[in-house]
Amino acid sequence: MLQVQNLTHYFGADRLFEKLNFQIFDKAKIGLVGRNGTGKTTLFKIINKDIKATEGTITTPGTYNIGYLKQFLESDNSLTVRKATKKVYEEYYTAKDKLVEIEKHLADAKKDSEQLLNEYDDLQVKVSSYIEQPEKEIELVLKGLGFKDADLDRKIGEFSGGWKMRVELAKLLLSKHELILLDEPTNHLDIESIIWFENYLKKYTGSYILISHDKRFLDNTVTQIFDLYKGKLEIYQGNYSKFVKEKEERNAILKSSSENQKKKLEDRQKLVDRFRAKATKAKMAQSIQKQIDKEEIIEYDDGEFSAFNLRWGEVLRAGREIVSTKNVSKSYGEHLVFSDVNLTIEREEKIAFIGQNGMGKTTLLKIIANQIQQSSGGCEIGSNVTTYYFAQDQTDALDTSITVLETIENRSEEKYRTKLRSILGAFLFSGEDVDKKVSVLSGGEKSRLAMACMMCNTFNFLILDEPTNHLDMMSKNILKTALMDFKGTLLIVSHDREFLSGLSSKTYEFREGVVKEYLGDIDYVLEKRGMDFRELQMNQAKGEAKSGSKNQNYHERKKLTRLISNLEKKIDTLESNIKDIHTKLADPNVYNSDEFVPLSKKIKEHENDIEQHMEAWEAASSKLEQL
Repeated sequence: MLQVQNLTHYFGADRLFEKLNFQIFDKAKIGLVGRNGTGKTTLFKIINKDIKATEGTITTPGTYNIGYLKQFLESDNSLTVRKATKKVYEEYYTAKDKLVEIEKHLADAKKDSEQLLNEYDDLQVKVSSYIEQPEKEIELVLKGLGFKDADLDRKIGEFSGGWKMRVELAKLLLSKHELILLDEPTNHLDIESIIWFENYLKKYTGSYILISHDKRFLDNTVTQIFDLYKGKLEIYQGNYSKFVKEKEERNAILKSSSENQKKKLEDRQKLVDRFRAKATKAKMAQSIQKQIDKEEIIEYDDGEFSAFNLRWGEVLRAGREIVSTKNVSKSYGEHLVFSDVNLTIEREEKIAFIGQNGMGKTTLLKIIANQIQQSSGGCEIGSNVTTYYFAQDQTDALDTSITVLETIENRSEEKYRTKLRSILGAFLFSGEDVDKKVSVLSGGEKSRLAMACMMCNTFNFLILDEPTNHLDMMSKNILKTALMDFKGTLLIVSHDREFLSGLSSKTYEFREGVVKEYLGDIDYVLEKRGMDFRELQMNQAKGEAKSGSKNQNYHERKKLTRLISNLEKKIDTLESNIKDIHTKLADPNVYNSDEFVPLSKKIKEHENDIEQHMEAWEAASSKLEQL
């Protein structure tokens, strides 16, 4: 269990959060939510001891291990995917190598060495504590996260940042920490990998805290919500959807109480102002003023779930056919991305591209947006079509040396100039925020600014590539509501199921060089696919373990039988020792002496040893039954 008491943290003079108190129990499944900038990632860094809190304490048992998946990482690019992941099981492989070495010594020796045999038994216990073969588990996790057989022996340096993040995620999941901290773990995962990841977390035996802006992912993986808002932490039981409902109800009550309090304080203040100038009433005025000053102001969330109305500018009417592709193919050298893609997008349609990363979704978007050329085939844009292309790296094109307001002024058409501040306000830039330099904005704030700039232009064909990356829940809701009302044609790539749900009327799935059309949204596609994209691949991976020869089985059975016997003896000895200690502790003289604490600790140590030996005994017995 992890316990946090009175945790307070400041950045300079600015308070990030104050007096946070909570506990993380075993098998906890927690979603940490809050607007960008509330301190979620900072809280993770404090829990992970990367930084020290200004005040407060975090208490854990001595053997409590914490793993942290950061948004930014450094990978050893010289290792292959398989070797990097196998490092998680370094103790297991070291023990196995040592076992082989001891077996050789025992085979060469004229008689058995008691020291070697004891060491051999201890190593067998350590190896047998791994119930499944690590190689098998490594492969299952890596393939679940989207790696193919051919990828496992490629160097990490050959992969993009998103795939490197998947390697780190695999290592974290396999490490079996008591607590793992996952900061936006789905940002670089496609829909297939997210679904696999959800199922893995449902069965995860440790505790975890997730920072995520993926509503459906949170709904499927957490049973508690930690809401970080205005420097305070409130805990809700249930998933994200239940939290939203409860928070809205709580906010309604708090808003009513706040309004009543405000009116009461205003009435009191009027009394103070009226009586202050009168000598006979001055003392009473001072007393009332003290009451006003002591009153704790009732706060409520004044914007997290508010609705914003974004209105699009004029959408010029285009021809009936917006885009038409005929036998479009794209290759990079000998690598074929896709071939013979034929699709037609008509006026006012909303189309989604989905599929595994690397299957060509962004490539086809760029061909349609005239950013790159296809290798073969034709791509025709219809009449009167004006296109706006929002790329994945759209925020990289922002000038960091100017302010938010200057940015939108430079990127907007003249007719929108009078509406710039209201558009920025809809994307949560208000007051002094508009005068901030772009250089100080977070990733989410830059994405919102890029979206605001998009709203200040005229077009009838909008192409969006992963527009929700780095956007928080509220910003995504704003964007989705706006896109639902867009009267032009929409083409979007996204891995966010909740965002895509109900948004598109047609979906194209990219898979192994083939593009398949579905006449429905993402929910329709998932229903058609049965929610399990990799069932066949997973089953194949499970069936890859091969049985050895009869001779190998004989030696393996012999070793397991010996190990089981030794474990049973050790368990008997430990239980006998515990019984003896309990007898000693029953003596009042011992109970009141300095021996009591060490003897109590010894019982705990013996109990832990018994538990470890029992796990090894169960694993060895299970293996023996299989043989």
